[in-house]
Amino acid sequence: MDGSGIRIFGSLRKMGALNLTAAFAQLMSCLLLMAPPFYDCSSVPQVLQPLRASFAEGSLAILTCTVQEGAIHNYNILWFQTKPSRPPANILRHGKDGNISRIQGFTERFQAIRVPRNNSHLLQIQGVQTDDSAIYWCMVESGNFSNATCGNGTRLSVFGGRAVMKPSVTLLTSDQDPSTPLFYILCLVNNFYPGVLEVTWKINGHATTREATTASLWDNEAYYNLGSLLELPNSIWRDSPSISCEVRHDSSNSVISKSLLECNGF
Repeated sequence: MDGSGIRIFGSLRKMGALNLTAAFAQLMSCLLLMAPPFYDCSSVPQVLQPLRASFAEGSLAILTCTVQEGAIHNYNILWFQTKPSRPPANILRHGKDGNISRIQGFTERFQAIRVPRNNSHLLQIQGVQTDDSAIYWCMVESGNFSNATCGNGTRLSVFGGRAVMKPSVTLLTSDQDPSTPLFYILCLVNNFYPGVLEVTWKINGHATTREATTASLWDNEAYYNLGSLLELPNSIWRDSPSISCEVRHDSSNSVISKSLLECNGF
């Protein structure tokens, strides 16, 4: 996500500028906090989205958004798309009155469907393309964004396309000097496409809850590069026989793991 802010692509028909600004403000809260933007959980609907979805290029992709409180027909549903190093893009709004408004650039390949029996909403992408790979966010609100909330987003990976590129992974370390308090490990992920990819740091085979700084770049509109930096107290790396960076890229059906045991310091 580009921290410099949000640009609005195109104009949303049948939706005022004030409401559109509010929608993006709410989405920004969801993206930054990965949680509903209000603390009073009783006042907002709980929204569930699958973590991942994979579909073959050219097929019908179906993304699901389920509401746990209230009836799905009592909410306006908005879908957003985020790609690395790009601001979020609003795809469409499915009003509780049944009207569907699409942003310019998103054609009728993107269809919105309510499913009352499951209290859910579907975003269908017809003839899905490799470039449709992205994180898709569902926002639910009952009116004027007074109680809007988002799901945690679904990572859509499209496989089988000619443009797909499997990533290469390199692990680099800072000087392994026991006298310094901190130790740094850099996981470089290069030349992959599309840009939906997950990096997990593991210590002794278990995913670490420590924060890692991750940044992605898109070079020449052909492939992505990504770097993830893990900072550890010196005592942890000295006492841990295995520290690794695991990279998952579903479009190329790749899971690549690089261990610190294989790495020489730079």
